[in-house]
Amino acid sequence: VDRRQRQMCIRDSLEAALAEVEKAYILAALQQSNGVQAAAAQLIGISERSFWYRLKKLGIQVDKIVR
Repeated sequence: VDRRQRQMCIRDSLEAALAEVEKAYILAALQQSNGVQAAAAQLIGISERSFWYRLKKLGIQVDKIVR
């Protein structure tokens, strides 16, 4: 494995690890807010738009949207 391949592998591993942490964090916020997405976004300290983007990016589906 050359240096470039090693760097790509490390970057991919880091991105996967960060995605798992982010997903766990979002799921915990949703649980704490009883599924209210706006409240979960506020708990995390991000905008609702950013929160919805992350839900889509991470493949998290919420049964219903509660504002």
